[in-house]
Order: sequence, then structure tokens, then C-alpha cells
Amino acid sequence: MVEFVYKRRQGLQLLGLALLAAGIGVAIGISALAGWILIGLAALVLAAVQPLLLAHIRYRQAGRRAPQNGHGADPEDLEPPL
Repeated sequence: MVEFVYKRRQGLQLLGLALLAAGIGVAIGISALAGWILIGLAALVLAAVQPLLLAHIRYRQAGRRAPQNGHGADPEDLEPPL
């Protein structure tokens, strides 16, 4: 799942911004509840593509794979993201 998001993060960022704009437009023009739902969905999409969050998830995955990768690396050898 993380690789899917990481490879398509630019498109997902644009989708999140489009959902945010649509949510604001719907909240102003049509229905406040529907607008807030779209804004919440946009927040979830935009949160999923944040660079620091993606770096942290990839670091944790690398730490789990390190003992099994055959190179003799320990999870402690990996540097955490800043």
C-alpha cells in the first residue's frame, strides 16, 4: 500500500487539493454537511501523502526487512528519518 501511495503521491496530492476545493464550494453553495464530508475526505488523502509520514512508514518497513534481507544489517543500523 505504501509503495502505491509513494509512486502516485503527486496525483494524490492534486486529488486531495481538488477534493478540498470541491468541498469548500459545496459547503458554500449547496450543503454544509456534504461540504464538510468532502473536506474531511480531502484531509485524509492529503495526510496520506505527507513526506514525513511516508518516510517514517518506509523506515519502519525497512527495519522489519533488515534481518531477512541477507546482507547482515540490523534494524538498529538504519537511520530514522529526520
